[in-house]
Amino acid sequence: RLHYVTITDVRLTGDLHDATVYYTVRGETLDERPNVAAAAAALDRAKGQLRTLVGKGTGVRFTPTLSFETDTVPDAALHM
Repeated sequence: RLHYVTITDVRLTGDLHDATVYYTVRGETLDERPNVAAAAAALDRAKGQLRTLVGKGTGVRFTPTLSFETDTVPDAALHM
């Protein structure tokens, strides 16, 4: 479900309680349009598992809540 999703950036709040994860999606081939809606749904379903992995990997006291946003910078750069 997340084979063609790339995490491009993460922004944390100062208190480390909330993280916004920016991502891009590509198609299976260069000619195929990416299915951004399916990727967003898959990320939403995997949010709990991903948050658990973040908590184990960082060792912070409070694991940040995760929200996902599509990154529009690569598309904008391509049009330039």
